[in-house]
Amino acid sequence: MPVAYVLVPPAASPKALAAEFARYPGVPVTTRMTQAQITDAVCHTYNRAGVRLVLINEIHRLTPHHDRRGDR
Repeated sequence: MPVAYVLVPPAASPKALAAEFARYPGVPVTTRMTQAQITDAVCHTYNRAGVRLVLINEIHRLTPHHDRRGDR
């Protein structure tokens, strides 16, 4: 799997986008995981799978607003 494809869901938060990256290779994500934990799991999986290119469709859907209480 040298290429990964991610479709950004409408009004996606950074954590939701990380979860979409996890969905592609089947990385399990729980609601209690933080954005950093999801990202670490995705990076580990992508590196082990040899992913060298990530295609992101609809990136304009990513909402730039951050929740002051942390990642949700």
